[in-house]
Amino acid sequence: RAEDRVERPVLVGVSYGGLVAAEYAARHPERVAGLVIASAPPPTWTPDRRVRRYLVAPRLLAPAFWLGAPWRAYPELKAAIPDVRSRLRFAVSQGLRVVAAPPSSGRMARRLRWLQQAQFGLDRPVDVPALVVTGEPDLERVVPPGQTAEYLTWLPQARAVTMRGTGHAGTITRSHEFAALVGDFAASLAEAGPVARRA
Repeated sequence: RAEDRVERPVLVGVSYGGLVAAEYAARHPERVAGLVIASAPPPTWTPDRRVRRYLVAPRLLAPAFWLGAPWRAYPELKAAIPDVRSRLRFAVSQGLRVVAAPPSSGRMARRLRWLQQAQFGLDRPVDVPALVVTGEPDLERVVPPGQTAEYLTWLPQARAVTMRGTGHAGTITRSHEFAALVGDFAASLAEAGPVARRA
């Protein structure tokens, strides 16, 4: 069968995607060679006061949310990219990506509501090698590193790594560093057995 020839992948989940990747691994551990979770909310996540206020009227409050996003992101951006010109180029390029593929406030709200209602498989230890990546507590403005660290409770084979000078956006502000972490993790698994060539 075709599926028998497919090597088990190393799943990489960032932010909300980390929860999705971890849930897949919890339900199908035999299909996963390893798991990388970066700045992800845990299954026990509950909205704080700011998020609850946003969920009341996500479309109405969207302008205020997006206008304030650059100010919330600037401390991390400054720490991750000290050079002013490089920082400006990065901000412009990311801004153009957002304009080209604008996020949906309605969809974001639905995902957050789903988080509060879903029944997760991460209610028991998942025996899968894992890497849990966070930014620095003072720079992370979306998912506190302590919340992401909760994954260590369900993933006994996991090790934690903090990316210095980053917060929630470390996977893009320090993309080469993050890619190196993932590559080294996948390589360590390859030494122990068959692992997918692509993460």
